[in-house]
Formats: sequence, structure tokens, C-alpha cells
Amino acid sequence: MMFLPYPIYEECMYFKNVLSEKDKLVDLIEELNLDKYSTEKISQWQRLTNDIMFKKIKSLNFKDSQDVDKKNRYLINSFKYAFLFCMNEYKKIYNQVISDINDIYIYKSNAVSEGNLNQEFNINNNEKNISMYLFINSENSGMPFYIDKQKDIYIWPEPGSLVIVPDKFSHSELINKDKKLYFAKSKFQKDQNLIRCSNLI
Repeated sequence: MMFLPYPIYEECMYFKNVLSEKDKLVDLIEELNLDKYSTEKISQWQRLTNDIMFKKIKSLNFKDSQDVDKKNRYLINSFKYAFLFCMNEYKKIYNQVISDINDIYIYKSNAVSEGNLNQEFNINNNEKNISMYLFINSENSGMPFYIDKQKDIYIWPEPGSLVIVPDKFSHSELINKDKKLYFAKSKFQKDQNLIRCSNLI
């Protein structure tokens, strides 16, 4: 697998080909949701809004091979290492001191065809927090992922891609047109005193 980073807007990055076997991951998320053992590692679906469900990966570290079964390990590590790799690439490109990733959440949102959906925008204007969105089965129709609502800057992320966007921008989550969207999200923090953009931007 090749991770391809693209600067897209100020301190925002886009990575292609972050996940393989995207359809398998969607099926695995739902399969493990019904498994009682799996809920020790990944919570069951909880409702965030009328159109969005979420679950939390409870543990990102395994003590030994017996600590978690292969399916849970595969799902958790697929997200964990995608986030870690892209975060470290971001760190190198922008030459920043940054924290470890925070908790990882998995989301499932209804498609446009399933109701009258409106995009919800992140507007907390936090200068230190940076969000990472990992899209599993995104479509190039519906409602795009807005990087900066105020300047009308948006992107149609490919399936298996990842977007990094600072929380200082009013950004939104993608909404698929025809099928439920599955995506994962995590955050990290930067040291504002040590930002030096490389000449790749």
C-alpha cells in the first residue's frame, strides 16, 4: 500500500490509499458490533444524532497475542496505524512537535437518500487541536467534506483516504448520497510555538 500525501489548504493535508479492503472493514464493523467479546475492545453503536451513530475503540494497545482476537486486532490496527502514519507525515512536513493521537471513534451516518440531512460544522476555533478523518466508503456525490466553510473550500475524499484539518477551520463531515457513510475520527495537538512550514507547501 502506498500512502500519498497532498497539501490541500494552509495546514490541511489529504492522504490517498490509507486503507485497503474498505468493503471488508465495513462488514467487519457490523459483524463485531454483534459480538459480545468485541464490546470489551470496541463499544456498541450509540446514537449521536438522528442521522449519526458512533462507537469508541476502547483500547489501542495489546499486551500479547492472546489479548484480542484476530478480527478485532485487524480492525483496530487498520485505523490505528493509518492515523499514526499520516500524523507522523504531517509532523515531518510541517516540522511540528505534536502529541500522540487521542481516542479513535468510528461513525456511521445516514445517506442523503435516507432523509433530509444537514451538514454539521465543527466551529470550536481551537488553535491547538487538529482533527483527522479516515473515510472508509465515501462517495463522490452527496455533500462534500468542507475544509473551510467560510471560504467555500471543500474536497470529495476517495474511499480509504484521510483528511487532516486544524479545528480553527469551520469544517464539516462528508455525507454520502446513496449509502451509509462509515468513517473514523481522531485528534492530536500541536505545539503552536514550534510551527515552521516546509517548502513542500
